[in-house]
Amino acid sequence: MKPGERVLLRTELVLDRPSVEPLARLALKPDPLQPFAAAIGRLRSEGEAASVCVDLLPTSGHRARRLRRRLRREARRIHGERRDWAALLNGDERRRGRPDAEEQVERRGAVQAVDAKLRDSGELFEAQILLRCEAPTRGGAKPAMSSLLAAFRPLADRNRLRASGLLIPGLAFIGSDFPLRRRGFDRRFDTGLFRPARKTILTARELAGFLKPPTVHCGARNVLRSGALLSPPPDLPTFEAGRADLIPLGRVRVETGERVVAVRVADTFSTYIAGRSRFGKSETAIAQFVHLVRSGHGGLFLDPHGDALGRIDPYLEEPGVAERVVRIDLGPGSSPAALPGWNLFDLQGAQDRNVEGRVEAIVDAFAATLEWGERSTRAINLTTQAASALASVAAVVPAEIAPTIFQIPTILSDPEWRRAVLPILPRSSQRFWIDRFPLLAAEAITPITNMVDRLRASTPIATFLGQSRCTFEPRRAMDERLIVLVCPGTGGTRERAVANLIAFGLLHAGRSRADTPPAERRLFWPFFDEAQSYDGGASDSLAGLVEQCPKFGVRATFLNQNPERLSATTLNALLTNRSHSLVSGLNSHAAALLGKEWGGQPSPAAITRLERFRFIAQVTSKGSLSDPFALGGVRVEDILGESPARPRRGGKPASASLASEAGDHLDTLDERILLALQGHSEKSGEAPRGGQKRPARAVRRKGS
Repeated sequence: MKPGERVLLRTELVLDRPSVEPLARLALKPDPLQPFAAAIGRLRSEGEAASVCVDLLPTSGHRARRLRRRLRREARRIHGERRDWAALLNGDERRRGRPDAEEQVERRGAVQAVDAKLRDSGELFEAQILLRCEAPTRGGAKPAMSSLLAAFRPLADRNRLRASGLLIPGLAFIGSDFPLRRRGFDRRFDTGLFRPARKTILTARELAGFLKPPTVHCGARNVLRSGALLSPPPDLPTFEAGRADLIPLGRVRVETGERVVAVRVADTFSTYIAGRSRFGKSETAIAQFVHLVRSGHGGLFLDPHGDALGRIDPYLEEPGVAERVVRIDLGPGSSPAALPGWNLFDLQGAQDRNVEGRVEAIVDAFAATLEWGERSTRAINLTTQAASALASVAAVVPAEIAPTIFQIPTILSDPEWRRAVLPILPRSSQRFWIDRFPLLAAEAITPITNMVDRLRASTPIATFLGQSRCTFEPRRAMDERLIVLVCPGTGGTRERAVANLIAFGLLHAGRSRADTPPAERRLFWPFFDEAQSYDGGASDSLAGLVEQCPKFGVRATFLNQNPERLSATTLNALLTNRSHSLVSGLNSHAAALLGKEWGGQPSPAAITRLERFRFIAQVTSKGSLSDPFALGGVRVEDILGESPARPRRGGKPASASLASEAGDHLDTLDERILLALQGHSEKSGEAPRGGQKRPARAVRRKGS
């Protein structure tokens, strides 16, 4: 053998006895394919391979009848009544008398075997069985071939399969691997040419173990399980780039290869995607988001890690798309001068209902970030009262000095500030600050003020949330089809707080679209990665918003690694109201939970063994929920191709001047607001809203 040349061994199997003699009928437990899987499993990954090719030529009509007649002739020839040849030589042509007991047993067994071959056989097949093993050395190929031959031994009964060829004792075995026969063998193996060395007739019962995939009784670990190979619904449309009415979903296998299927925009209201990290859920979400916003829809992608934004950015540089992009990058290395400004208390043009929604957004964000539960009523009420008071302040001071969330510690800890705010508050709020707030312990405000102080310590966050005038507003983003890319940063509590402020601010802004006729509400597509970050608090706000926002044109997609990380109420809302759900690999508990939601199909074990970029999906198609089916993940490159543009980070340069002044603006904002409030009180005579005028000193005495 030449250096570097590989060893290839060939064997063709034929029946050792005439075809009428049956092979063993193997039960399906244990699985007859178990020894073959074990033989292939013992191969080394370094260049060893083994193949078993069983070619079957089914027979029907006249050909089947002819083969059956042939088998009966073989049976008569082999097992027919024997003559007494000694008597014939002596001139006595009488048949031999009654056979002895041993011969009767032998003949009875033979008749039963032939009867089983012919009468209980099912279809007849002509068979060609070819084995081929390849390895770098003969020492690797020969054991592999021996293992494959041993896998056929359980079939031995009255007949067996043996290697085709001629044995010359002491010299050689002239079989399929003989140099003169190799070319013909390889031609049959590679092309499927049916030309067996010897006619081999097998029945469907004898071949039952080869006419099925491995079952649960085949315990080999190298077997591809079919538990999650579920066929997709036939009415799913094929995705076409540029169609705004379709959303790419994933790849499914068809007879001609693979096709990318899609779901309809009209069938999509909310989507839930779960699965392990690096298993493809973010890639699928990126592809869907980019297609939607390039098709003319508005959307938001909130990615705590920022990696997804780098994948999205290059596809948003085209004219007509780039002008709609708003980048909010608060991650490491971001430029504060390029950030827009967002102030939930900038109330210019806001309706009363919208003001209440902004207050709720702040409270929900703090509750979710700090994981306030049902017993945290004092903290929730303090945040609500502080945010409501600042909203009242924003209504009376100039827009250039509107308060921000960084004034929450001020109103909680500065008595002079509170005295100036009291006259503009409603009567119910005044009673809280005058009568109940002084009775609280000093440390009651600490969790809230500490949270805001941590936000203030970050320059990018202070720049983004510390500007009195907004250059970014969620309601405007929805109505003007803007494309918002958000990276709040990873890991810390303050980054989670920013993510929650954006998430709840967006969803509460969606509810404010109740003032717009349904036909005029433009669809907006927010994608929230790490959904458990926005879940929490006593009010179950996320669950309520999941249930309500689709009515207002907000079609959200939520992603996280484990559904068990979500609260029971939120998970129930997602699973109940989802239009589509996609699941990749999960742990056994989460797989059992979602498997139960799908009616037990596929099994939790199949979900836990899903490979990377493989999903089980259940979608809504033409108003009906489909059965779960398998599909492969899709990337943005698969639907739009590779983008030559380089990713760009940062925000719009137009907001740079505001961002550069944000620090100085915050440093003096408390004093300027106080002066404006004092001037407003002097003009109005300190008349509390909703009541009669009261002496200023009485208010100061009770609030001091």
